[in-house]
Amino acid sequence: MSEVDSIAGLVVGATLDQLKPYILDAPEGRSFLVHPHGDHNWAYTEITTPNKAEVLAPQVITQTVQLQTVDSIIEYVNNFKNSDSVVFADIERNTILSIIDYHQIPEANRPDLPSGASAGHKATPSHGKHRANLVLPFSQEWQVWMGSNNHLMQHKDFATFLEENSIDILPLMRDGLATTEDEANAPTTLLELTRSLQVVSKVDFTSSVRHGSYDKVDFQKADDATARGSLQLPVSFTINIPVYFGERPIQIQAFIRKRIDDGTLKIGYSLSRVENARQMEFHRIVGTIAGSVGLSTVYGKPAA
Repeated sequence: MSEVDSIAGLVVGATLDQLKPYILDAPEGRSFLVHPHGDHNWAYTEITTPNKAEVLAPQVITQTVQLQTVDSIIEYVNNFKNSDSVVFADIERNTILSIIDYHQIPEANRPDLPSGASAGHKATPSHGKHRANLVLPFSQEWQVWMGSNNHLMQHKDFATFLEENSIDILPLMRDGLATTEDEANAPTTLLELTRSLQVVSKVDFTSSVRHGSYDKVDFQKADDATARGSLQLPVSFTINIPVYFGERPIQIQAFIRKRIDDGTLKIGYSLSRVENARQMEFHRIVGTIAGSVGLSTVYGKPAA
């Protein structure tokens, strides 16, 4: 219950036959006008002169700042840090948290003590209420490619997906020189691949055979068994995207996956070691922050 509420309780409990307004002087230089209100009720209105009341400064900083970029958390921590501040890196939640007023390290474990100084062996507790928190957001590109990862789709839908995200894809590469006619005729650019997939319609796909860096997928016209053809699909391609918003792009290999069901070709991709890529990027960012703020950095999360 606040001090004002306590005052109100005293006023309401006063003798109700004194139905005249009066001024109540409260602690900290505050004043209230107490007056009748309704039937057998009292009300109060603060009438403290502006800037007259004493303003008490907080004894402890209680603040959790939610930051959005690596540069922001570096700047904030550098502005408020002390020798006891700590950085926690939670790799599972993509979160980097700095506790500015963390518990003081025992003097016996401090390397900055002068030689021969008396060293205590107990940590000094602190409030841990001043925090700077950064939740690394995934980039839009990462969300798009992860959203369709390991998902098979109709071959024309796959072609559309590649076309819409072509800016993220590096030029197709062969493993050495073409050794067969099929390899020589295989697409060398994303545009060629998407066109090849888009023009094939009303066909039954029959089989798939590996030829070096490409898979040859045979098909025949659904209404003409003598009309045959084939597609050359690369075994893999490489995308160049950032894991986190605002960070550098990295290269990730994508292996093409396909399945032929009752003459229908479904195609997708499987990104190689994406979790490893994410963890490496998180570790790199943590290293950048730790080097910029010069604080003890641990992997984990503190108690709430």
